[in-house]
Amino acid sequence: MQYIEIDIIPFTDQLPNFNNNKQSIFYGSTTMGQLLYKDRHLYKGYFFEQDSFSIENYFDKWGKHMLNYGAMVTSFYELMSKDYEADKLLFIRPDDDSKSFSGEVKKYSEIKNWFDQLKIFDNTTLSLSSKIVISEPYTKEPTRYLTCSEKEARKYHEE
Repeated sequence: MQYIEIDIIPFTDQLPNFNNNKQSIFYGSTTMGQLLYKDRHLYKGYFFEQDSFSIENYFDKWGKHMLNYGAMVTSFYELMSKDYEADKLLFIRPDDDSKSFSGEVKKYSEIKNWFDQLKIFDNTTLSLSSKIVISEPYTKEPTRYLTCSEKEARKYHEE
């Protein structure tokens, strides 16, 4: 089986030059997939469905088994219609794997300022209607697994 490695620069808007005359199967990053879908010749060899690769879909399929179960999938625009206090802390992340921003905890007022800035810019991967995931921030009890040998593992947690 022949293969070639293709180096994709994160957040680039074009694929690097490579021999694409053969029918190929591709495996790689979300950025690569988005670029392959723009090329009618290449996208047939990349198996990816954007809607399936989202937190919203994971909630639908895995429900209470998800760490963020109970989080709200919404948009920046819809979030601004909520009546949160300015200092209310919220965990926010993109619904998809676009890496348009990192998941983090922010005050509602900071998210509102972000929203106001998004209203100014049209040419970004993030928009007022982009799907986002919002939840109350929380910390789960940390659990560590130590492998002592191939046959034995034990569990402990830090106090």
